[in-house]
Amino acid sequence: MLTGGAQCDQEEWCYGFYGCRRGTEERRWDRVFHEQQMVSKYHFLRVPLPRLDNAKILKIVQVYASTTASDDYEVEESYDELDSALIAKSTYTVVMGYFNTRLGREGKPGRYIGKFGIRERNERGDMMASMVEASKLFVGNTWFKKHAKRRWIWIAPNTRTKNEIVYFLVDTRRILRDASVGVQEARKAQMDLDCAEHKN
Repeated sequence: MLTGGAQCDQEEWCYGFYGCRRGTEERRWDRVFHEQQMVSKYHFLRVPLPRLDNAKILKIVQVYASTTASDDYEVEESYDELDSALIAKSTYTVVMGYFNTRLGREGKPGRYIGKFGIRERNERGDMMASMVEASKLFVGNTWFKKHAKRRWIWIAPNTRTKNEIVYFLVDTRRILRDASVGVQEARKAQMDLDCAEHKN
């Protein structure tokens, strides 16, 4: 089982932490930054999976996407940059972080987006939906039924409007076991992956 989380500050940088967990035993390994590259706002790692065949590689792309203050051209440009980060070959791909958009809940699930979410999809959500379809990435959060408090991670200044803007995307849906947001004082998105048995 591989667990991961992420935290971002402003639009300047992002960092993530990852570890291997088997049962109650958890550890971090020294070679997690096996190969890394910065592509504008996207930071990606290619990580050799421990206890598995050396040929298996988990690629993690950390995202802090354009905010609502950006125009549509900047958003499209940022998705083009994400495509560049996805080129590197890997057994599994995880794209995670702040997409600053709202996919919302859809009555009928699609191939890559499930039916669970909060509020309604916005225009930027339509742009993200087109991106995940083109990239063939499954939006993990949308496949798990959760209470709204396990989804929102951003709250408006009016303290009433809450949005789900952090998403976990995977190229192999079966490896994603869970995706939710912690309800502690410092809200944190988290996911559980199982990369041991599945092929790309």
